[in-house]
Amino acid sequence: QVEETESYEEDPVQTEETKDYEAVSASGRLKTGLEWTLKNGTLSFSAEGDGKWVIPDCKPDGSDIPWKKYLKSIQLIDFPMNSREVSIGSYAFKGCTALKEVWLDDENVDYVGQGAFQNCTAVKAVVWEIGVNIEADTFSGCTSLDTFTSDEYLTAIGDRAFKGCKALKTLDINTYDLCSIGQEAFSGCKAMQDFY
Repeated sequence: QVEETESYEEDPVQTEETKDYEAVSASGRLKTGLEWTLKNGTLSFSAEGDGKWVIPDCKPDGSDIPWKKYLKSIQLIDFPMNSREVSIGSYAFKGCTALKEVWLDDENVDYVGQGAFQNCTAVKAVVWEIGVNIEADTFSGCTSLDTFTSDEYLTAIGDRAFKGCKALKTLDINTYDLCSIGQEAFSGCKAMQDFY
């Protein structure tokens, strides 16, 4: 049995399904104290104090994702560019089908859980400037993903990390310390041309 990892309150303006991102507004607060706000297609975070910001793990089926009602409306995730450390839990952004890119910077993200961006079908580019490994299923099902870039030293790519990324052509990573590639990590990556 998986324990509930978050709670939130929301104040939605949207009353029916819409593709007008500006019409969607929502907010909430996680058990970790982190507050989230969705406005004009951008999901952003804030909190008081100087502690680490934690986005908790979610269930693999996505049933407890705090912003699950708005997965089709999130176009951009605004992680804080400051001295705070941010931990992204497993499956936290699974199914954000309007998200176009993922940019993770070494200064603000120190952990990304498995399946964190699974089935984000509109993501075309990922910049992974963080010194952490790619966990299982992190980008699996990201069918529009074309380019993945990382200057950091990765030691492991998890099982099914890029499974089903049929548009992935270029994987530009530093392979010097790469020790393991998990099972089916690149299964279904039919367009892969460059791996360096």
